[in-house]
Amino acid sequence: MKFLFYFGLFYLLNHVFFIDSFCSQEPWVHAISLYDTPKYKTNDQSFDYVNPQAPQKGHLRLFTYGTFDSINPYILKGMPAEGHYLIFDTLMKRAMDESLTMYGRLAEKIQLAEDRKWIRFKLHPTARFHDGTSITAEDVAFSYHLLKEKGRPYLRYYYQQIQSVDILGAHDICFTYIKANHRQLPLLIGNMPIFSKKYYEKNAFDRANLTIPLTSGPYKIDHLQAGKKITYKKNADYWGKDLLCNKGQYNFDQISYLYYRDQNAAMQGFVKGDYDFREETDPALWATGYNFPAVKKNYIVKNDFPIRHSMGMLGFVFNTRKNLFKNKNIRKAIHLCVDFNWINKTFFRNQYRKIQGFFSNIEGENTSSLPSKQERRYN
Repeated sequence: MKFLFYFGLFYLLNHVFFIDSFCSQEPWVHAISLYDTPKYKTNDQSFDYVNPQAPQKGHLRLFTYGTFDSINPYILKGMPAEGHYLIFDTLMKRAMDESLTMYGRLAEKIQLAEDRKWIRFKLHPTARFHDGTSITAEDVAFSYHLLKEKGRPYLRYYYQQIQSVDILGAHDICFTYIKANHRQLPLLIGNMPIFSKKYYEKNAFDRANLTIPLTSGPYKIDHLQAGKKITYKKNADYWGKDLLCNKGQYNFDQISYLYYRDQNAAMQGFVKGDYDFREETDPALWATGYNFPAVKKNYIVKNDFPIRHSMGMLGFVFNTRKNLFKNKNIRKAIHLCVDFNWINKTFFRNQYRKIQGFFSNIEGENTSSLPSKQERRYN
């Protein structure tokens, strides 16, 4: 028995030492990107698209559709409440003005293998759950195993590609993948929410209910009405309020979501003044539905903004495995029957523009009518 004990101890120490030595070969960074060099440096105070001097007050009232009967968005059971991102901290956080780039949040420093075989996080020692307890590497490892076993299917799929999770210190953890050169997996691990091991060892994770859980985000749940309304209150003692990825954000003292059954009910609520902001996606309603007194008196400001990113598309996709649609002329005839200009003018008040491909409105868009010689080489 002594031999087995010493052998196990030797293996454990040797394994941890090997992982620590292997990981230490790479430099520590504050951000990672799928392709590019991160835009923001360690001494930057905030992202460019926020105002770090924004007033810290007020109550923002928003709306959404449907209902809710759960606080947990990471399981299949139940309908999770809107705004859950306000109460959960993740290892890293995405910058919205960069392509697939993430900055440390709970993670103070990150090491990423050159071949993307592993990623290592050192947590902020000041990171705390809302009850004041420290967020540790044990909580991170526990969260990973919890989501891998009981989380949504897409989380289970990605987390199954991790070979091992090694705790190297109280605030130090390393994830090793089964295969190297997985470009997305480091970002997916960085986006993993972290749960309290102490709390969920006593409370069921995979049960849909409205019990307010222990979390660590910039807001706490203040009160809720099942299926009708949920209100979040800013945590004045939030540990991460001065981080690069958080500064200038989360400025309202309270944020509420009001639930409506359909678009007509939601619009009536806006006319009555029940909530403060509405993003309109119906071109006809945008053109004809905003002529009520509050708009005319400028109590409500109606404005449109240019879209600076890809917004997807509406259209037909032919199943060319069917004999009917294998014929190019058939597909072309159907295309000619769909008069975009007439439809846009008649039904959508000329609010849409015709796109030229899958990469419209982004860097990869082809702005010429025909492919270049270089493009044709790879066709």
